[in-house]
Amino acid sequence: MLIKIIHMSAGLLVIILFYVQAVMLLQRRRAAQAFPVHSVQPITGLAKGLKMALHICWTIVIVAGLYLLANLPGIYPYWLMAKIGLFVLAIVFSIFSFRGKGSKRRQNISLIGAAICYALILFLVIVKPWGYVLTGHANQPVSGSASEALVHPN
Repeated sequence: MLIKIIHMSAGLLVIILFYVQAVMLLQRRRAAQAFPVHSVQPITGLAKGLKMALHICWTIVIVAGLYLLANLPGIYPYWLMAKIGLFVLAIVFSIFSFRGKGSKRRQNISLIGAAICYALILFLVIVKPWGYVLTGHANQPVSGSASEALVHPN
């Protein structure tokens, strides 16, 4: 249960840090348009710390998620596989948007793509779709989940 809490907390931190970095990127662009290029400071300090924190949180989410996946009792729900794919896409889009290489248009598209991926991950975490169709229950039970306790009370 502790691993699940760590996984969910790190996942929430990933989303929060992504949106903080996105706001900082957009504010930096606005400052670059309003002031001469040489007066806008390069990204250092807080922004680099956020980038490192995001990488650490990604690692925690992946390691804890793999541990939880390895402990599933042979049940691999479709929403979980979709969530893994969306997480990989979100990481790729985040790298393209925050790397600073490429055009602003490419960065904007990547930023929007990552935001959509994170929103869809949250949707899958909350709703867990297709479970009823596949199993006939409210959701596919995952070891230790609330849906399993509701379907099979002690």
